Amino acid sequence: MKHSITIFFLLALIWSIQAQNKLTHELAGYFEFAHIGQGFALSYKGNLKRHAVILGIRYHQNTIVKDDQRHVFKNRFYARNFRERLGLNLGYHFSFPLKHSDIHPFLFYNLQIAHMGTKSQVYWAYGTLNGQRVYVKGSMDLLPMTSIDNIIGLGFSARLYKQVHLYIQAGGGIVDFAHVDPRLFVAGPDLPLLGSTWELSSRFSFGLSYAFFK
Repeated sequence: MKHSITIFFLLALIWSIQAQNKLTHELAGYFEFAHIGQGFALSYKGNLKRHAVILGIRYHQNTIVKDDQRHVFKNRFYARNFRERLGLNLGYHFSFPLKHSDIHPFLFYNLQIAHMGTKSQVYWAYGTLNGQRVYVKGSMDLLPMTSIDNIIGLGFSARLYKQVHLYIQAGGGIVDFAHVDPRLFVAGPDLPLLGSTWELSSRFSFGLSYAFFK
């Protein structure tokens, strides 16, 4: 993970030096539905012709899932403090400009890194009463771990007013988990046995951007 981030920043630095004053700049904010849960992202976007590099942060929105899907990670990340809410948001866009149109489709790659625990609402079996099994509502909390989510997908931007653009994008990929709570590797009555430390992921996001220094 460290090597991939270092390579990304080196490529971004070389790209920005070569671009010099040819860059155009955007500040984008958007809401997203990600594998680890909902969140907001604020990013800088440097554009050079059909290419763009994205550097920013992600703010996680805590949500306690109430379902019976028995997911261990999906939609269950839960920050215990402000620092855990913040993650890294990096990306690359390759656009396909349409002549005489304010709508521009693009292919994107996105890397998001977050570090926090998980929290789920569950029902534990608690014996029987009059021959009926009794369940008690509780929560399953896991220790903080690191998620590395790699997404590839398609999106489009549309000019709304002068330098204000609407962004919508969706994609899929693989999310890997590091420093996973060791209890997940031991089968027990309260925790499932973890089969792997990666999962298929998806993301949908939408928001606005403002172009400046054009």
